[in-house]
Amino acid sequence: MASCIFDFVFEEVPQSTKDYCLQFRWFAALLNDASLHPIRSPERRIENQSGNAFLARTLNTKDTIPACQSFYKSPSLIHVPGGPPNLGELQTFYVLNSGLDGHEGFCHGGSLSTAMDQTMGSLARSYPNTHPYTKYLHVNFEKPFRTPGALLCRVWLTKINGRKLWVCGSMEDAQGNPYITAEALFVNVGPQL
Repeated sequence: MASCIFDFVFEEVPQSTKDYCLQFRWFAALLNDASLHPIRSPERRIENQSGNAFLARTLNTKDTIPACQSFYKSPSLIHVPGGPPNLGELQTFYVLNSGLDGHEGFCHGGSLSTAMDQTMGSLARSYPNTHPYTKYLHVNFEKPFRTPGALLCRVWLTKINGRKLWVCGSMEDAQGNPYITAEALFVNVGPQL
């Protein structure tokens, strides 16, 4: 694996997550992709009763987001001088059920935005020596998403300047069609608010 500057915990995909996600055939392709390295999903991690209880507890039900799995994708060997940092990307596979619907059979846009913000924030928080918070999140809704189903959220750092980290991303189906695209700015406020 290429070196990783992010503070991720690399571990095998839990069997229960694998079993649940494999109902979507394209999850197998993610498991077999040598450029993807499974990590402990930050979206489901709560340490010392603190952390993101919203995704780890509230949305961790059979009716909302019953399973998700994160991967680190190593950076490509090609880097454009003067271009964005080439640090790889965080990918999270989300299973989305009807408890997230805004209209019957369609996922609420706020639910997709929440998953996007969480994945982007997980990447920003994993950058060394940062304690960032979302300053802004701009989301473009490309098309409605039918539930139940699964989407892959892909996020990457595009710029780092002092305490500021810019992140872009998309949530895509098995064919790579985007359902939402987004950009965000995270500001490192230090260990205490």
